[in-house]
Amino acid sequence: MASGDIQLLTRAMTVLRAIAAGPDGGMRASDLSAKTGLPQPTMHRLLGALVKEGLVRKKSGRLFSLGAEALSLGNAASRMFDIKGMSRDALERLADDPGDVSFLQVRSGPFAICIDRADGTYPVRPMTLQPGERRPLGVGAGSLALLSFLDEVDREQVIDAEEKRLADYPGFTTHSLREAVQRTRDAGFSWVEGDVVAEMCAVGMPVFDQDDRPIASLSIAAIRTRLDQARQESALARLKHEVSLLSSEYGGGER
Repeated sequence: MASGDIQLLTRAMTVLRAIAAGPDGGMRASDLSAKTGLPQPTMHRLLGALVKEGLVRKKSGRLFSLGAEALSLGNAASRMFDIKGMSRDALERLADDPGDVSFLQVRSGPFAICIDRADGTYPVRPMTLQPGERRPLGVGAGSLALLSFLDEVDREQVIDAEEKRLADYPGFTTHSLREAVQRTRDAGFSWVEGDVVAEMCAVGMPVFDQDDRPIASLSIAAIRTRLDQARQESALARLKHEVSLLSSEYGGGER
């Protein structure tokens, strides 16, 4: 594939991801141009091609949303890559034992998206991360676990472009993110304490495929007072067990 074709494909994916992350009602071409940094003439050409292929739909009011072909591809991918279905029992086991909350996240470009969660019986629960919500890669335990174990080139490209995405998360910088990634890689798991939600702690680990790529992450979150040293070790042991089982389903192994 020629370099020009690769650039065109990359730009088209950037547009699709921006639309997917935008309002349900759709986005104007000018807003997409501002969000992606692509010039407006380029944006209009890309949108025209994506509309023609059915991946984007042009609505009234000059709004653009994902089209029927995007839904068809998503449904096909969901059938082939049923990480949500395969992870449900693991999520429930992780939440049921201590009574806290467990999450399943996957990568979506420079973001991690929560696709499922299981709530334990403990009455105080972190309510900020819901299925369908996305955060910049590296923000939160599960998201940090995904970012940390990307290959070096991919990981550095994500971090280099994170400055604007991190603006909504006080205390996060590209420098602090690199430090957190190194700690996670050294430990084999991510640990966050009050980084996103005050008084909340979480531990996360990636699920690997046969090519040693992180395809998802599992994490457990609890209020700080519930995760003393003994419970941290217990949560990590259970998380390692569930991640190992899931990774084996995709031909991956342990780190």
